[in-house]
Amino acid sequence: MRWMLFLGLFAVAEDVDTVPSDVSCHKIKRCDDNNVCAIVCERGSVQTDPWADAALKFQRKLAYTHSLCHAQLPGSHNSAINMGYGIEDHVFEGVLKYFPWFTTNLVVHTNDQLFSMTDQLRMGTRFIEMDVHWVDDELRIAHCGGFDSSALDDFVSWINAVAKLLGMEIQWDSETVGCKPSLSSIPAHQQRPVVHALEEVAAWVHAPENQGEFLLIYFDDQSNLLKWHKVKLLLDYIKKHFDLAEILKPSDVKNLDHWPTFETLIASGKKVAFLSVSNYSPVGDEILFHKHDLCSWQEPDLPFKPYPECRFKDWVTGTIENDHILFRPETSEIQYGFINAQGHLGPNEYLIDNALIPRLMECNVKIPSPDNLTPNRTANFIWSFAEKEPKNPSDCIVMHRNSSRWYSHDCNTATGYRPACMTAASKNESSNALWSLGAISDGTHPNCPPGSKFGVPTNGYENRVLFDLLWAQDPNTHGIWINAKTIIDQVYMNKDSFIFAPNS
Repeated sequence: MRWMLFLGLFAVAEDVDTVPSDVSCHKIKRCDDNNVCAIVCERGSVQTDPWADAALKFQRKLAYTHSLCHAQLPGSHNSAINMGYGIEDHVFEGVLKYFPWFTTNLVVHTNDQLFSMTDQLRMGTRFIEMDVHWVDDELRIAHCGGFDSSALDDFVSWINAVAKLLGMEIQWDSETVGCKPSLSSIPAHQQRPVVHALEEVAAWVHAPENQGEFLLIYFDDQSNLLKWHKVKLLLDYIKKHFDLAEILKPSDVKNLDHWPTFETLIASGKKVAFLSVSNYSPVGDEILFHKHDLCSWQEPDLPFKPYPECRFKDWVTGTIENDHILFRPETSEIQYGFINAQGHLGPNEYLIDNALIPRLMECNVKIPSPDNLTPNRTANFIWSFAEKEPKNPSDCIVMHRNSSRWYSHDCNTATGYRPACMTAASKNESSNALWSLGAISDGTHPNCPPGSKFGVPTNGYENRVLFDLLWAQDPNTHGIWINAKTIIDQVYMNKDSFIFAPNS
């Protein structure tokens, strides 16, 4: 009887609008094979804030002056688990209501992202994560791999020993739990083929308006792809949609001490790099970078102690002392009723949310990667301009004493302002320059101490250092001149850019 009731819930389930109330887009209906439907945003239709778009582009230009290990860029977690994944969540929520021993209003939320990868990229993400697994005779975007059982794997291997005698092979193991059966509220065979996901991202990369961008694509995959001889298929899918000449390959940097800066890569025609959780060497060496070979890569747990400690859980030292490490924290907001994303009872804790993102940026955490990106959430990655600034891009740029954010200001009428002066930290590459303040001057004649030059912060930490320097001055120092003119001209002054009117 309960099973019939469950089927009935599928039959009468109302379409649920999954679009947050603060997001505008062109809404469409998406349905699965069970005729369960949800309202989602059509790919590429999410409306973004032109001010945030420009500010994030400005910050990318600054980040691109660094290499992978030292650039601070927005990322997203499980980027391709979106639009259709979680389509049956509301049905399972309805089922839970029929169990009287459960608390009311239990949430089922099994998709990590609300919007397409195209929209995440339009919002400013430059690190895309694809969960790649072999499911139903295809490489698919599927959420599994966290479960590992040697007993179950041994059992499958025993069955396989017999199956191979019969000319068959079972390509399934404990790492596939969550993909088949699917724990993403979507039939396993409807999980998206990886080749289609790559096609979507390639379309964004190759769009004329994105020619000055570089994208990191990260495969959260498993070693069973090598065991089942599927790595070559993954490489073939990549080469189907990306020209080898535009891909940064391991051989391109094999004999270098470190990656070139992103702006150098872009100038040489490179547009994308592919990173992998698993080491498929030598099969994957043509295209794939193994993450553990890059920048002492770490994905630390929360909680996080903010500036000035800038320290993750279980770390004795902070992110500033460990500037050479690529910290890529990620958190999941998936909820299976009373079980959270970590498999524990209760709600998820210590999330990379709107409140934490600015603190991570202020500590130069390299690639924070949250769930549930929205235009409002990505705006929290902005550490440079105040909202709706610069009002006049032809003016000089200043930081006032009341905020670390920047404003446009007439270059010649301000008094009590000192230039931001920078000195390269050392011969060893670092994302953090050494900062001081020059003598009081106008914005067109900055006067920096010998050995330093008029500069611009390239990450949230450097910006905070300047703000602290400002506060250490006597009240006669009203603010700091920022040397942002060159990049402002690139971002705000061309005919296709949004210019903010004084009254906007």
